[in-house]
Amino acid sequence: MNLWRPSFLVFFAVTSEGLLTEPQEGSVAGGTWITVTLDDSASHELEHLSPASWPHLEVSLVNADLPTLPCDVSPVYFDLSIIRCRTRSSPQEGLYYVEVSFKGCVINNLTGVEKENYAFKFSALQTPVVYQISPPSGIPGNLIEIYGKTIAGRYETLDFNVDYIDGYSIHTKEGLGTMQCRVEGNHIGSHNVSFSVFNKGKSVIDKDAWLISAKQELFLYQTHSEIASVFPATGSLAGGTDLTITGDFFEEPVQVTAAGVPCKVKRVSPRQIICTTEAVGRSRMLGAPQPGNRGLLFEVWDDASDLTEAGPGYRWQFVPSAQSPVRFLSAAKQSFSSRLRGFFVAPQTNNYTFWIQADGPASLYLSPSQDPQHKVRIAALPAGNLEWSGKWVKNWSESWQPKSQKFELTAGLRYYLEALHHGKAPSNGMRVGVQIHNTWLNPQVVNNYYIERHEIRARALYLPDVQMLTVSGTGWFSISWSNAPRRMIHTNSTALQVQAAIEELLSVGCDIEPTAAKILFHNGFEKQGTENSVTTERVVYGTEPFCGRFSARSPSQLVKASPSSLQIYDLTEFVLHIKAT
Repeated sequence: MNLWRPSFLVFFAVTSEGLLTEPQEGSVAGGTWITVTLDDSASHELEHLSPASWPHLEVSLVNADLPTLPCDVSPVYFDLSIIRCRTRSSPQEGLYYVEVSFKGCVINNLTGVEKENYAFKFSALQTPVVYQISPPSGIPGNLIEIYGKTIAGRYETLDFNVDYIDGYSIHTKEGLGTMQCRVEGNHIGSHNVSFSVFNKGKSVIDKDAWLISAKQELFLYQTHSEIASVFPATGSLAGGTDLTITGDFFEEPVQVTAAGVPCKVKRVSPRQIICTTEAVGRSRMLGAPQPGNRGLLFEVWDDASDLTEAGPGYRWQFVPSAQSPVRFLSAAKQSFSSRLRGFFVAPQTNNYTFWIQADGPASLYLSPSQDPQHKVRIAALPAGNLEWSGKWVKNWSESWQPKSQKFELTAGLRYYLEALHHGKAPSNGMRVGVQIHNTWLNPQVVNNYYIERHEIRARALYLPDVQMLTVSGTGWFSISWSNAPRRMIHTNSTALQVQAAIEELLSVGCDIEPTAAKILFHNGFEKQGTENSVTTERVVYGTEPFCGRFSARSPSQLVKASPSSLQIYDLTEFVLHIKAT
């Protein structure tokens, strides 16, 4: 079944001349019509080609480093030396060359300069984009608005059936445009939306535009049935009342409940459903809110003194999504209170986290059943947050909790959900989000996927490493570490002697021979022309050099004296002044 009848909103773009392929750039989503003009030698091979041979004519886009992509030939545009083909989608941007073959033999020349004339590039800059569909849901036949990147300089509407479908450009600026079209058919469910630009190709979907259905399927627009009236308005608690539901776009299979009580379907037509009510159980509370049609109940008061239908300025409407209708709030006074409430039906047994976002103080409540009396607060905002991720990485307290804990919910069961917001006009209201865990979705698919962040605190207990060494017999033994010299230890040594040997092994040793005192220049300090000169430097403590307790930091000169004036150094008392590098 065709869900859309195109309105032929044609976008004209400028093309190049004098090339063998036009255009030479197009959408990565495919749908670009390429006109291939063959040279004389290639067109000569097609002179005697009959329509029966058209299936043997193939056009491919080739790149040595990428998979070959077919380009679907349209015989309608076949004219000896001119071939038209429609590109398919490409997994990435890339430069390809148009290859024309007949019965497996390439007939166009892809060498030298002519190869560049047969070039075609899949380009993101030349790809139309769908950014938003508004509204996100409605009944078949409604107008929808498409906002996206059109990259066209001229617009023209070709409308072949103004009584049923129309499409036109509303606004364009810097390559961005808004269009309208009417949904065709009577299908109820999820839809995707795309458009094409002449000489550019099909559109792609921006990751922010995707919506997620209860089946975890991506979509852009949903159609649903419409209920106009229910007759009679009252009936027996014992059941047996025949209900006539009038509306549009009803289709089987269908399930009907009245105040949560099943109503057995007797007859279904596109505009009418007749069913018989069943008896109301004694345990059912008819005074409590009951599941109804799609959407949530949105209520507004002028203040927070009385949140009932008798409260000041009370008004209400049903909203298709879990957020405040901005136009409805535009009539609110400076201070107001609003409430969203309804039932969340778990699409599958899974873990769920609920979020709330508002521009003022707000609270979110959830009941473990469909009974509002059992609701508990699961999230709260003492002040507004601009995005879902507001206060995401900060320490939350009992009063500031923009998201709930995880709840394991059962597929098909209804859970009462309520959000309360206190704001000041002008206001963007509030939004409620549901995060489903254990899903195939990821940030590469949709932008509203949030990776969980966890704070992990770890503590460790430091314990010294104790090793036991048992030596038996009489004689000598040694313990070595790295390339340090080994010291022989007698088996009759005391514990203090063994400990001293081990400490000596792990310590840094210095040469204490008296000849070492003559080494006054080291590591490039042997400069010429510094006789009888003196330099000062700052002594640095705290960092032990190789063989001492302090060191001169970055000396620029050392005193060079004659051997007769050298003093005798006792290295057990003094330290060599060596630059620590």
